[in-house]
Amino acid sequence: TTAMAESITVTDMFDREVTLTGPVTRIVALEPSDCEILCALGCEEALVGRGKYCDYPASVLELPAVASGANTNLEEILALEPQVVVMSDMAHTEEQVKLLVENGVQVIGTDAASIAEVYEAIRLLAGVMDKTAEGEAIIADMQATFDDIAAKSEKTDKTIYFEVMPLEWGLWSAGTGTFMHELAELCGMQNAFADIEGWQ
Repeated sequence: TTAMAESITVTDMFDREVTLTGPVTRIVALEPSDCEILCALGCEEALVGRGKYCDYPASVLELPAVASGANTNLEEILALEPQVVVMSDMAHTEEQVKLLVENGVQVIGTDAASIAEVYEAIRLLAGVMDKTAEGEAIIADMQATFDDIAAKSEKTDKTIYFEVMPLEWGLWSAGTGTFMHELAELCGMQNAFADIEGWQ
């Protein structure tokens, strides 16, 4: 990849414009999905910390873990001296974003429920890390995999029930507008909770 321009401006998934100065070499990812995307982009060496639930690829377990989600700990994050923190809507509040920015840390917000939004998150993080070509290759590979799964599926029209989250957080399922619902359709199955929207 060519050297990054002096600065780059991206719009995150919460419509926040974020300007980054120079290449990003120190990043903390709080969500497992974002951590995995960054590693798939070839940016693992830029990761200086991870949310405590980030465990894939296994090599990220060597990174310092910080409290995330409802227990996000800004002091732990700031101690790692990141340039950028990647957070989802489950892992931050506006006040936390404001405090990080005031302390010189840029915040990139992700919010991917559907497959299209996963692609958007990949493109966003690829843009942040100056890995646009790598991001498009990951997306093309995912699309080819989905096409292959759809072609091999028996299209039984059976009903499937998705159970999400450990019981300590309550029992959730996936409705329309989620990647789980889309994967059920891809396999020719009916989502038992197709009548609800999002995660319930």
